[in-house]
Amino acid sequence: MAIAHIAVAYDSTESAATVAGRIARPAADASPAIQRCSAELAGVAGGLRRAAVSVVVETGDETKPSATITVGGANLTADDTIAIGPVTLTWKASPSGEDQVAFVNTAATDATALAAAINAHSDLSGMVTAAAASAVVTVTGALPGNVCRYTVVKSETNSGAMALSAASLGGVTSAVQSTPRTHSMGV
Repeated sequence: MAIAHIAVAYDSTESAATVAGRIARPAADASPAIQRCSAELAGVAGGLRRAAVSVVVETGDETKPSATITVGGANLTADDTIAIGPVTLTWKASPSGEDQVAFVNTAATDATALAAAINAHSDLSGMVTAAAASAVVTVTGALPGNVCRYTVVKSETNSGAMALSAASLGGVTSAVQSTPRTHSMGV
């Protein structure tokens, strides 16, 4: 299986919110989402959007990258954090909002809360999923290959609050099959 990565880098006049409003759709809406992406690329090709399009193809490893977070229970404190890609989750005794995770200082309960927070976070939706088993949370990229190899970074007050299996989601053996090609229109 080949995996093609297409990245569109817009000029500075395009905000992330504007672009997301045009093309972002829930994973359940595959056909409309693909049609919107196709229209967006047609806009770039036709000069309606100022952007550079980069394409990379990698060899066929169907493995989804993953990493584990082991929660240390009693060592966990309020304001400890775990970052997955662009999202930082903060442990709180009384969480409010999707960037905060409830903790009770029981490893299995805290792991379950972390997995639930990851799965419910709007910015992580479509990027990763999480599953808890006892004190261990397994975070898995949504897509196979290298595209979902997000960093995982912890910040803890007490040593042993969390242990990471790696500094990023891994376990993928795909290799880049072609040199990235960049095509610019209007930039």
